[in-house]
Amino acid sequence: MEDQKNFMYMRTPDSISFTEWTQRMKLVHGKNGMLAVAWFCAALFRDLIYPLFNCFPHLFLFGPPRSGKSWLAWSLQYMFAGNPKPPTHVIHATDAAFTRSFSWVRNGVTWMDEYGNEAPYERIEALKMAYDSTGRAKAKGGYGHAINRTPIKRRSGER
Repeated sequence: MEDQKNFMYMRTPDSISFTEWTQRMKLVHGKNGMLAVAWFCAALFRDLIYPLFNCFPHLFLFGPPRSGKSWLAWSLQYMFAGNPKPPTHVIHATDAAFTRSFSWVRNGVTWMDEYGNEAPYERIEALKMAYDSTGRAKAKGGYGHAINRTPIKRRSGER
């Protein structure tokens, strides 16, 4: 429930219009900012886009240090909440935190930080599962055939 509280519209005295936000994204980030805005708009309708293609792309920000990647990601996060969550670190987050961060969001932004080729194989596989919304499965107890699944939110009405 804690995470649902973060996704709400909050008008403040410093609120800007969507048009002004997109203009600022273009001014600050150039073509990368416009691509991020387009991806953001698509993410708002992920539950409608996913069934058409059975996947939804990640926005992969890369570049040299201090080139604006984190600033751009924070800008996307702020569109959903006045107090966005910090990113989940690809390498240093616990397995449970890493997987659950995908299940908290539907039609929104989940920020995974510091991806690199040295990321553990399991994390790379988890990112692939988020891309095609397969989720994570874990056996219940030590015996039997039952499993718990951590779903990736993908369609309206799906739990």
